[in-house]
Amino acid sequence: MTYDKIDDSILDASFFEVFKYPRTYANLLYLFLLFPLSLFYFIWAVTVGSVSLGLIFTIVGFFLLYAFLWSLPRLMYGMGYLTKILVGVDMPVSYKPHVEGGFFTKAFNALKDRRIATALIYSLFIALPFGTFVFSLMISLLSTALALIASPFAALINWLIVGNPVWFSEAFWWAPQGVAIVLTIVAFIAGLVLLPATLHISNRLAILHAKVIRWSLTR
Repeated sequence: MTYDKIDDSILDASFFEVFKYPRTYANLLYLFLLFPLSLFYFIWAVTVGSVSLGLIFTIVGFFLLYAFLWSLPRLMYGMGYLTKILVGVDMPVSYKPHVEGGFFTKAFNALKDRRIATALIYSLFIALPFGTFVFSLMISLLSTALALIASPFAALINWLIVGNPVWFSEAFWWAPQGVAIVLTIVAFIAGLVLLPATLHISNRLAILHAKVIRWSLTR
């Protein structure tokens, strides 16, 4: 089965036009969800995989390893379903094994399914580093942008409450009054620029990850 080319038209949105697209916020939510999901994938792969390999010479270890390998592609298809819903990328969302037969036939022949290998590689080496990176990046950029935008309002509220005749943000306490006012305004403008830039970055990262997931599911 072939799939349509990934719709990345949102990447062509103008700098401030990105705010009006619902897909922008869906992509941002998708990136935030990647961290807990990637952490689960990594813990699942390391914990269950190592335990099942350690007990492989016992009947419990054999069935545990079989269950572990059975779960890997299905977890990936779960990620594919989430990617399809939030990022809007067409991809397979139901796992159909390529092997038939009885239990033992499926158990041995399933090892030939490349989707098990790609799911294991993703869980161990891609999911957690990428999820941690994008989560940290988005938190840092969004918090910085919102803090810069709020800086003049915080300074004004501080002046109204405290009654300080000097209108400046505490971040610029070291600067003369005139310089502090200019720097506060500059910080506000910088925040207005950084916020849409962050959303453009999140759109690109979400689509990049969607391409990785679809590649893993269609191998």
